[in-house]
Amino acid sequence: MECTLFIPTTLLGGQHAMPIPKFISLPETLLQDLRKVRDDLMAWSGLPEIPADVSSHWDGLIEQWIGRSDLHLIVRKSSHERVCLDIAHPSGRHIAPSDNSPAHWVAIQCFERRMPTIDEIATALPDIPMTMAVSRREAEAGRYPFPKSLSSLPHAGKQGWYLAHKKPVANGIPSKIETAPIERIHEHFRRLMKPSNFMLIPKCVAGFAELDFFFEDDEAG
Repeated sequence: MECTLFIPTTLLGGQHAMPIPKFISLPETLLQDLRKVRDDLMAWSGLPEIPADVSSHWDGLIEQWIGRSDLHLIVRKSSHERVCLDIAHPSGRHIAPSDNSPAHWVAIQCFERRMPTIDEIATALPDIPMTMAVSRREAEAGRYPFPKSLSSLPHAGKQGWYLAHKKPVANGIPSKIETAPIERIHEHFRRLMKPSNFMLIPKCVAGFAELDFFFEDDEAG
């Protein structure tokens, strides 16, 4: 028996149809309330903070990393088909696409007060996770130059925290990473990896970090 689906004309553009309205802006009073919540959250003494001397060390280390042409630069492109693999940039630099895992790895090192040299970073580079999970089968097959998974490490997410970036990391790197100017990749890498650009906030309010004004003072500075 043939079944026919009946759809009222009002759902297909009939006289009672109404398009979804376009969002314009939030009322100023609501924005003020949200900013007050943000200010209270950022003033909360329960937020974890990376020690200043450790953060400063790693900020300097990231600059040294940029200057070492033999080290991969990391670009956050979690949907990229070559995550955990290698991309050759026309500048001669090699690029490693990733998700937010390398930033989590840096945060782990910082909270454990590890302050390595750039040569120690070069040695550790193959063990830096570029993604949350790599299948054991693919890792053991040797397909990936970066076979480690963040999921096996004690990262902030396991402790209930969301790692946010004060200055946005997504700054116009195209899907074909190798076509991006190397200077733009440098700045992307700084924002992704420098602890001074990190902030841990509770995962239960992680969406706050995506609000345009959440880090407005940091972005202006």
